[in-house]
Amino acid sequence: MIRVLSVMVGNANEAFIEKRISDGINIIFSDDNNKGKTITAQSLMFAMGSDPVFPPSFEHKNYYCITTLETSTGIIKVLRRKDVFVVNSDDGIRVFDSQSDFKRFWNDRITELPVIVKGGREHLVSLSLFNQMFFVIQDGRVSSKIVGDGFYNKGDFVEMLYSMAALSVQVLSAKERDDLKATANDLKSKKKALQKQATILSSQDQALAIISPTADRHAMDLKVQELDALNDQITELRKSRNRSLTRLKKNESVLLELRALDRTVGVGELVCLDCGSDRIGYRTKGEETTFDITTTDIRQQIISSVDERIASYRDELEKTEYALRQLQKEMNELMKDGSVSILDVMAYREEYRGISEIDYQIVEIDRSIADIEGKLNTATILDSDIKDAKKVFMEGLLERMSEAHKFISNDVNIEPYKSIFTTSSTAYSGSEATEYFICRTFSLSKELQHGYPIVIDSFRAEDLSTSRERLVLDLLAQLPNQIILTTTIKDEEHDKYSTHNNINVIDYSAHKSYKLLGKEHLKEFLKELEDFGIVP
Repeated sequence: MIRVLSVMVGNANEAFIEKRISDGINIIFSDDNNKGKTITAQSLMFAMGSDPVFPPSFEHKNYYCITTLETSTGIIKVLRRKDVFVVNSDDGIRVFDSQSDFKRFWNDRITELPVIVKGGREHLVSLSLFNQMFFVIQDGRVSSKIVGDGFYNKGDFVEMLYSMAALSVQVLSAKERDDLKATANDLKSKKKALQKQATILSSQDQALAIISPTADRHAMDLKVQELDALNDQITELRKSRNRSLTRLKKNESVLLELRALDRTVGVGELVCLDCGSDRIGYRTKGEETTFDITTTDIRQQIISSVDERIASYRDELEKTEYALRQLQKEMNELMKDGSVSILDVMAYREEYRGISEIDYQIVEIDRSIADIEGKLNTATILDSDIKDAKKVFMEGLLERMSEAHKFISNDVNIEPYKSIFTTSSTAYSGSEATEYFICRTFSLSKELQHGYPIVIDSFRAEDLSTSRERLVLDLLAQLPNQIILTTTIKDEEHDKYSTHNNINVIDYSAHKSYKLLGKEHLKEFLKELEDFGIVP
């Protein structure tokens, strides 16, 4: 289980800290809108890696968001500003310059993240997608798609669920396989027709007959394509190696400077020539976050963090170098083949670069066929047991969602859910959408037992009736997860939650509209930043 202990947001001038969150169900409410409930929920999830979906009036780029979490590995504090994450735990301070670096830390140290196949390669899902299992935003939630159109889609969300249920394999469906085979057959037929025309052209070209007779033209094409493909892969790996090497050298340079400070401090005092200050700072990429490394303790923790990053880049370089050596070995073996010499390849390229458009089309068709055959050969055949298990899992999830819907609607005849997402033309609206997200979030927790806190911003949105609200709370109380809900209530409802023994009520009614942050919590917040070693 992961529990939220506190949420903080602020900068050098203003701040807000929420420490009243407890186990069980928490309801953050106010008697009017714009009292800061959404900013609290969004700050929590932003620090946990979600994409920013703050209200337009809140300039989140100007603030630090901090959440304190109780995890299986202990209590950690996560700070985020823009795309820089800083983790403060018993193991010290770690700095991550990107969401990608932070998700790898989360996967290694907190809980494992699902792996899906994306673009033909295994891909560790981002926290922005993962968090949508248990975080429901207030604005922009649509039953027909995931939050944030872009890199991910709702198919990726479903594959993520299968991965969490240990049902994820790289597959081609029967229809996809048939479609690929049909496309390959069409291409082969087109290629035969073009080759008949190419034979005439080739027979009229004496130079071509000497270097590569018509009968061997196809072999020459394939040979050159194979060399080109290897060369492209080698080029990409070299680029990747150079990027890793650049990052490694930059971090090693920073590490040398940081370690030099320890030696310098022992024999004298470092002083800024511009202002005379003896404070020393370490600034992250993009100048987004600055750490005060004047003290030995903070400096050593930053050194440790940079050390870990260097070790990661070295590991990445080692893997890249190995892959590069394997490809270069393959290239050398290919060039040892006596059937086609390097001179043949050069002549082929130089003398016949301008050969007819027909030849060019044949080459392109061969590449397309090779790509299709590669997909057919490398894709894992979907085992019938896995296929059946996926079906059973999804049917079970939808059945649980439907049962939850019957429970909160108090109607056994209500239409069951047929899919985890609707189509765009049948998207739910109003209270139906509110109920759908509650049922989906509840059911995912039950089916997957993920143990993450469930956060639903504006859980009574679109006029969820009082009777159904009571049933929603009873439904969520069945979960072992920590629950954090926000809502706006009417004046006459101000004491409505006080009769619930299992609900922790957090009242924001006294807050000024559009002014959650102020001076009241600023001193404590600045102390938190100081513990991270950050200079705001």
